[in-house]
Amino acid sequence: MDFKYLIDKYQLNDTETSILKYLQENISDLKKIGIRKVAKDNYTSTTTVYKLCKKLNFEGYSDMIYHFTYSSQIDDSETNIDIYTNINKQINNNLEEFNSILNKYKNKLIMFVSTGISQTIANYMNERLSVNGYRSIANAHLQLLSKEYKMKF
Repeated sequence: MDFKYLIDKYQLNDTETSILKYLQENISDLKKIGIRKVAKDNYTSTTTVYKLCKKLNFEGYSDMIYHFTYSSQIDDSETNIDIYTNINKQINNNLEEFNSILNKYKNKLIMFVSTGISQTIANYMNERLSVNGYRSIANAHLQLLSKEYKMKF
């Protein structure tokens, strides 16, 4: 975890920097340290610690601690809390395997089943695969998966 990067990126003040350094020094015990202890040890309030969590784009203290603890376990020296960077790393790490699975089923029908807001993602995936020569459909009806509705292609 590059805490210097966070300090620069989020323009942290002295108190926030002090809290972040405290967390870095106690990275191995973060799961045991509560927000009140962090505030007390840094001569500040729990509200200040909570505002730091929000400033760093976390839902709250637990989310921040979980992320710091998880990130410290990863050996990648360039790890930071930028969600887009982490997502891109995950995609790149799994891209080859995903491509081999797609190629394995290239001549089969790929069906995306979703409802609600995930329907937009399913439609996008369907269109993307269709444009690239795969047979796919997106639907919200699970009945299409039953034997009675089995279609022959």
